[in-house]
Amino acid sequence: MSRRAAPAWLHVGIIAFVLIAGAALRISQFVANPSLWFDEIAVARNVFDRPLGALLFEPLDYGQTAPPGFLLAEKTATLLLGRTDWGLRLFPFLASLASLFVFAHLAGRLLSAAGALVSITLFAFAFPLIYFVTQTKQYSSDVLASVGLMVCAYHLRTATSASQRLLLASLGAALPWFSQAGTLVAIAMCAVSLVMRPSGEQWNSYRRRVGPVVAAWAVSSLGAMLFAVSMMTPETRTYLQRFWSTGFLPVTFAAAMETWWPWDQVRAFIGTGGAGGGRISVLAYPMPAVYFGIACGGLYAIWRRDRAIAWLIASPPLLTLTAAVARQYPFSDRLIVFLLPCFLLAIGGFVEWFRRLPASRLAVTAVSVAMLAPAVYGIARTPPPYHTAPIKRVLATLESQRLEGDSVYVFYGAVPAVDIYVDQLGLDRAAYYAGGCHRGDNRRYLQELDSFRGHERLWFVLTHALPQFREREDMLRYLDAIGRRQNTFSVPTERGPVAGTPAEAFLYDLSDPVRLQRATVDSFSLEGPNPQARRGCAEGPATVSALQLTSVEGGSLPSSP
Repeated sequence: MSRRAAPAWLHVGIIAFVLIAGAALRISQFVANPSLWFDEIAVARNVFDRPLGALLFEPLDYGQTAPPGFLLAEKTATLLLGRTDWGLRLFPFLASLASLFVFAHLAGRLLSAAGALVSITLFAFAFPLIYFVTQTKQYSSDVLASVGLMVCAYHLRTATSASQRLLLASLGAALPWFSQAGTLVAIAMCAVSLVMRPSGEQWNSYRRRVGPVVAAWAVSSLGAMLFAVSMMTPETRTYLQRFWSTGFLPVTFAAAMETWWPWDQVRAFIGTGGAGGGRISVLAYPMPAVYFGIACGGLYAIWRRDRAIAWLIASPPLLTLTAAVARQYPFSDRLIVFLLPCFLLAIGGFVEWFRRLPASRLAVTAVSVAMLAPAVYGIARTPPPYHTAPIKRVLATLESQRLEGDSVYVFYGAVPAVDIYVDQLGLDRAAYYAGGCHRGDNRRYLQELDSFRGHERLWFVLTHALPQFREREDMLRYLDAIGRRQNTFSVPTERGPVAGTPAEAFLYDLSDPVRLQRATVDSFSLEGPNPQARRGCAEGPATVSALQLTSVEGGSLPSSP
């Protein structure tokens, strides 16, 4: 049964509407100006506290690693806009916005009208790509580098003029310096470009034409890779390998079979994060196995049509998997968000293939809508802006209710944020006391809280308490035992399908001598782990110091009334 093609103006109009909607979602996330959260602050501290030379050419503190182009953009933005969240988020926002339009260009070149429309819509409404708009991390620039390098490789195939090739060589050589993941894509594009000869052109002529461009990409990506390795201390490398251990091929065959690696990582990324939790980059699609099967079918259909295009889409995931097998790059969570364009292009390939079948227009439309519905519904049900540990709102509320003489104990997970926002919000720094990190040894937290016995008004600020250590539960139970809770306010983390801990503040009266006798630090029963479970306080973002907040340990606390 033949079907008439939809008018070109209608297709262009729908694409324009999708792009405007995707841009609006990203802008709404940016203008919301959410609080920086624990991991972001580790990067922000490096950007704020270091001169440009040390930022670019010395290993970062707090277990962080980032490409020099990203760090240069961050430093420049903060010099222009000040030590503000706006300055930190400007480059990720611009990268996210640019990637939306670059991906639309790529999909329009690689796929038919129907396939491109589905891929662009999925990209525009993908939760991770909207969430990372305001992340002071390189994930947005990872996606931009990925689609940018794929565009370069596609156009190199037919670039005949020297000026075109020079532009492509420059862009392809620059992008890996803005994205460490981009080095993998650049290497993949080098290999693909050498075999993407258009039909009718001689091999020798083709290789002479593209060889210098591919050489420039290869040299630059290799240099960026070696530079990234040199910018990691042994301690940071060990920490990152342990933190991302599930992204590497398990060391034993039994462990690999138990987790079905890497299927567990793929399923978690497409679905809702898996049973392990802790993931912030998920598509939240139902039946991830079905979507993965659709992507594989679409890639096969593209292979049947044009093998060069199929390799263009498939090579970045395959090379990333190879790096994970070699334990050089984790295939997991937000570190593979740069592969999302490849996945969505493959889904578009399935729509393209299905449209060529002798099916009715209604059937084609129904299948396309069925694939688009989860993405659009998910964003419609939980639209941006998204907030992770919204500590700014908690501090503003606390300060409006704090009386002169009140003390504020800050749980270590909230210390980095409070240390940044105490000045931005004009708070009384002398009233805030920083707790120490004692993961796995909850009794140490109780000892710190005991420093405030006798105080009539103690505020307890809390966020980023790790559930596995039950820090929050033990501390609140202890305060409820020795004091009287007078006020509570909590602002939940709001980030779509991904759970997270809230930002909270509690006001306690610890001056009642009768209640103070109800419990002591040594005798209080804990729910959290024992001291032997202690880990993670001397590595990674947990080492972000609060040099300007008074420490509970060794600091001078106000005397009790």
